[in-house]
Amino acid sequence: CSNVNSRISVITTIKKCMYRKTTLLNGLRIVTHDMKERDSVTLGFWVKVGGRYEDDCNKGSAHYLEHILFKGSKGYSCEEIKEQIEGVGGSINAFTSEEVTCFYAKIPSKHINKTLDILADMVFCPQIAKKDVNKERSVIIEEIKMYHDLPQYYVLELLDALMWPDHPLGKNLAGTQESVSHITSLNLRKFHQAHYEPQNVVVAASGKILHQSFVKLVKAKCGRISKA
Repeated sequence: CSNVNSRISVITTIKKCMYRKTTLLNGLRIVTHDMKERDSVTLGFWVKVGGRYEDDCNKGSAHYLEHILFKGSKGYSCEEIKEQIEGVGGSINAFTSEEVTCFYAKIPSKHINKTLDILADMVFCPQIAKKDVNKERSVIIEEIKMYHDLPQYYVLELLDALMWPDHPLGKNLAGTQESVSHITSLNLRKFHQAHYEPQNVVVAASGKILHQSFVKLVKAKCGRISKA
């Protein structure tokens, strides 16, 4: 294993060549693990933003934005996002935690190009339409209410508040009914611009995949996105 420096990227191989990492000039990191015995690939866009990066005014923004990115992007409608991945036997999902937000899909390896294009478009070019934000608000508020009605989950929220008093980590990841009610499409666009930058994102893939071929795909789609 060795480090190779070039004008367009820096390639670092770690852990006895099991995992390979490339960092593009715009700061986007690409990590792969080739599993030749598989015929599928799982890939995800990991964004370094979550509950701990919010304050009381925008609490719940990372989780809210996760929902909204599935509503459509510059190149794909909400229906196309689901159909073009699930329609070929794949699956697509996302989650928000205190530290990161992740958008991921598992697909047959032959569909990696289209899946990468969809996920990249969702992450970097979302529509964040006002109508979608307003419609999804009620869904998230009902989700907050639901977890408050489940003692096994609500007690963990209370424990976090005791462990991290007056700190973002001690507050509900989805926000409160009040904070979510005041989050607008403009707020979410600003939140997206502040955190969904290439140097704040890791694209990870595992399965039947060749590192250099995958790097070329990611570079073609994301290599020209500018740093903040």
